[in-house]
This record gives sequence, structure tokens and C-alpha cells, in this order.
Amino acid sequence: MSKCMLRNGFLMTVLSVGSTLAAQESPYLGAMKIGIGSLSGDAQKVLDSGGTFSFSVEAAYPLKDRAALVGSLGFRQYSGGNRLLSFIPVSVTATGVNPTIYETRNRRTEASGLEFSGLFRFEILPKEFYVQGGLRLSSTKAAETDTGTQLVTNGNAIANTGTLSNPNILAVNTIASKAEKKALGVGLVAGAGYRFLNRYAVELNLFTTKFETPSTGSKNGLAGEVSFSFQF
Repeated sequence: MSKCMLRNGFLMTVLSVGSTLAAQESPYLGAMKIGIGSLSGDAQKVLDSGGTFSFSVEAAYPLKDRAALVGSLGFRQYSGGNRLLSFIPVSVTATGVNPTIYETRNRRTEASGLEFSGLFRFEILPKEFYVQGGLRLSSTKAAETDTGTQLVTNGNAIANTGTLSNPNILAVNTIASKAEKKALGVGLVAGAGYRFLNRYAVELNLFTTKFETPSTGSKNGLAGEVSFSFQF
């Protein structure tokens, strides 16, 4: 057999194997994911807002046909709203207590932190669809930021608290304080996803969450989230 024939046979074999590998779908190993959702329960009531945003990176370990273990590490932000806790009235009656303090105090509560999830994922027919469920460990810090004005009086009656030259007003102070508290939480995660164009996926997940604020203590919530991921 000539060298030319051997060379041509070798090239044909390489091309055939290469074509076969190229035709196969590359295995899914991991993904970068961003998500947006809404929060409910006591946690939502404390935040006065129902929004959550997340970014995470996940890795998958195939177990057998259609099944895999998935681990993810990410950051989550819970948006907060403003709550008016107290206000200074236009006029005040005499208290006889020196000093007497009135406040206009506004509080904004927010939470954010790291979370690690361990999931079992199973593909269903067709394989572009999958379901998943597992546990999530979170380390969340809740912050309460207070702003406003503090009015200090000598305890006598004041007809107009807006008149700062009134001799019964001893001081007007600015309120600007921030209190934080961290908490660990373990929650459940369950959801479903759909892969498309081999590299992308959308998911809908439900999960429980927990954090602790300095003034209200531990609060639980249930959240729903839609996420988009780029798979690699």
C-alpha cells in the first residue's frame, strides 16, 4: 500500500471522527446566572418592598442519564422601602418634663448577602426541560438606616414647632444612624427550567428565605424568581 493511500485513509478517519464529535452536543458543566423576583411573607412586610435580585455561578456534576447534582454560589440583594416611624406635630402640649423629645424619623430597611445552593436536577422529555430541588444556605445582613429630625424642648407647650426661635425649643438635631445584623438561614428551593440554543436557559424557582433585622428580629419569607443563565 502506497504512502499516499495511507495518508488519505488517515485524513478520512480524522475527518470522520471530528465530524462525529462536532455533531454531538457538548455536555453542560456550569453556568452564570442572573435572576429577578418578588418576596412575600413577614420578610416582605419588614422591608416594605417585594423585590429581589441575584447573581450566581453554578457547576453541575452528572450522575447518570438525565440526572445531575448542581452547586451554586451567589449574591442576593433584597430591595427595601421607606417607612415613616414618627413625625413632629405642628403644636405640642405641655408635658412638664425637661427635656421632652419629638422626632420625625424615617427608616429604610434593606438586606443582602451570600448564598450557597445544593440541588438535584433531573431532565424530562424532551431533554431541554428539567426540574430541580434542594437546599440553600444563606448568610444575610439586614441594615436599617434612619434619617430625620429630632426636636428637643423644655416640656412647655409650643403652638408652632416650626418656629425655631421659640425659647421652649432647646435644640434641633439631625437623625442619621445605621444598624446592621447578620443571620444564617437554611431554606428550600424548587423549580423548573428550559434550555435553548444549547447555551442558554430560563428558570422559574420558588425558595424560602430568612433574615434578621436589628429592631424586629428574625423574619421568614417565600420568594419566586425568574432567572436567565449562560451555560458553559
